[in-house]
Amino acid sequence: MDRRFWKAAAVSAVLAAGTWLSAGEEFLLGGSAHFSKSRADVNTTLDLMVEGGLSATRDDIVWDGWERERGKYSPQGYYEDYINRAFKLGLRPMHLINYGHRLYDPSGVLLFENPNPPQEAFDAFGRFAGWVAARYRAKGNAPQIYQIWNEWPGPAAPYAKTLAAAYVQMKKADPDCIVVANSCHRGDAFLEETFQQGVLQYCDGIAWHNYNHSELTPKNRSAETFFARVCYVLEISKKYNNGIPKPMYLTEIGRPNHLGIQGSTEAEVADYLTRLLLLVRTEPAIKGAWIYNFLDSGYDPYYFEHNFGLCTADETPKEAFYAVRSIADVIRHGKFVRRWKTPEDVWLLQFRMPDGRDVLAAWTAVSDVRHQLIFSRGSAPDVPAELLVAGGVPTVRKWGWLEWVNADSNKEIGLGGRHKDEISFTAGSRPVLLFGKLDGISLRAVKRIERLPKDNGNGGIKVPEEVILVGKSLDQAQDHPLGSELQYRRLGGLGPRNGVADLDASFRIAYDKKNLLLEVSVTDDIPSNDYHGNRLWNGDSLQLAFSALDRREKGPAGTEYALALTPQGPEVFREASQLDLETPTQVKLDAKRSGTKTVYRITVPFAEIGVDPKPGIPIGMSLVVNDNDGKGRKGYLHWGDGIANGKNPDRYNWIVLQ
Repeated sequence: MDRRFWKAAAVSAVLAAGTWLSAGEEFLLGGSAHFSKSRADVNTTLDLMVEGGLSATRDDIVWDGWERERGKYSPQGYYEDYINRAFKLGLRPMHLINYGHRLYDPSGVLLFENPNPPQEAFDAFGRFAGWVAARYRAKGNAPQIYQIWNEWPGPAAPYAKTLAAAYVQMKKADPDCIVVANSCHRGDAFLEETFQQGVLQYCDGIAWHNYNHSELTPKNRSAETFFARVCYVLEISKKYNNGIPKPMYLTEIGRPNHLGIQGSTEAEVADYLTRLLLLVRTEPAIKGAWIYNFLDSGYDPYYFEHNFGLCTADETPKEAFYAVRSIADVIRHGKFVRRWKTPEDVWLLQFRMPDGRDVLAAWTAVSDVRHQLIFSRGSAPDVPAELLVAGGVPTVRKWGWLEWVNADSNKEIGLGGRHKDEISFTAGSRPVLLFGKLDGISLRAVKRIERLPKDNGNGGIKVPEEVILVGKSLDQAQDHPLGSELQYRRLGGLGPRNGVADLDASFRIAYDKKNLLLEVSVTDDIPSNDYHGNRLWNGDSLQLAFSALDRREKGPAGTEYALALTPQGPEVFREASQLDLETPTQVKLDAKRSGTKTVYRITVPFAEIGVDPKPGIPIGMSLVVNDNDGKGRKGYLHWGDGIANGKNPDRYNWIVLQ
């Protein structure tokens, strides 16, 4: 996608005239807490959401937990408690109707990869969705919002059929309910394919969630770039909606504060979220945004999924909690007026509150620069304003200030630099908001203040936990076992590993003039992999990653592959390329299975991973052996890290060519 278009779309959006929300409609500022996964206390968490300024929630209705027998529906107790408490507190829930049912589809996960999905499953899902809509029709004081599936992983056509079945039944049960389509998380091409399948005719809005924390350059991982992409998606929707953007619900936005090149500090998360929320409010087609996640999902400092929360797992607020709370009233109730003309890397947005106050929100989109903004009062009344740095406490700011030192030259002026009818403040990467009667003021000057670039940690190389010396003979190479309990990680609730008979592995490695040569031997009692392409890793498979340690111009990066023996034969899928390659991979896989043992022989060209194969050269490497016994990926063995528990090449082990 052309990022120039993203930028043009974003600028076009924010320069448009502001639009009030519909009468009685409030922008939904929400959060998710995974009550369905027993990861939060309902009462305490919802109370804390309200204290944090949020107005909406989002959680799962998991179909197979609500329909134990065909046609007999019963809500789960936690969900009823959650809904009743949410309505009592004035929180507006988004009901997320999710997943499949083995009573109607033997694959168990509704229709997303079954080549011949039974019509009965579509019909049954529609009936269930209609029952849910009827049950909650009279709840609360606003129309109920439902999302149909989260992160549909399969083809577009069966999803469109699933959505249509649900939409028809839900509108019969509750004509006023709002039906939102599946979260788009798989890229714009798949999203457009769903539109081509007629999805927009069977929904009242589209859900979109994506993340850009994995980008390595500051610009590509910025809130501004994320927002520009959102605007691009709205442009796509116009093509299939009579030239009108389809209402959008940002069902997940967020940034993790884990350790690693893709992580952020708590302060950077607060910067990102407050900027993104202010930007989102400039586009009237966006009806709400749900922060993922309200609570951390664990305490592993390196695992990104554990570190998305506005609060820690024990509900201790983090910096972003206070930053979001401080601007929540503007986000929920403000009317966007315009973007002021400023230098390219400075954002200055104007909002108007229902009480008539104006709000100016300013920040700098470049982390190593601040800007001083100087405003003249003009025809505005000579009454004090309030100044707020997001996350802080408002302070009174009267008209008139002393410019005792010049921001351009850094030279002292002293008491002679007094300005009677002006207000000045300095904005960096955290938004600064000015509240007051500001109609008639003007922006007199914007002065750039350079700062030293921060050390982002990319310059050093992390010492690995283990190093292997690699020779030139695979047959004589040392065998490296992977079967210990310390090398196994369990996932989900599919049961523990039942010893080495369930899953065991070892590997050997060597090299020649042009290639790395690996042999991985895996013992698995139940071979299972019917996945392909970017979902190959979900079945019994290998994941293999390399990092050329001397190619660190943009920080640590890696090349990652998924490899498997499928019913159609050996398959290799390149997940990421340190060299940004888009050509087909040249990695070769020979895989043979005999009984419960599979031997993978892998040839990896040095040229594809960016390595000049000289003796003494260290190469980052990590290996994962995934286990799926037919009911889902239940765990994996690993040598090194940085693949399955968060993408982080800093956590690879090393191999050193001899």
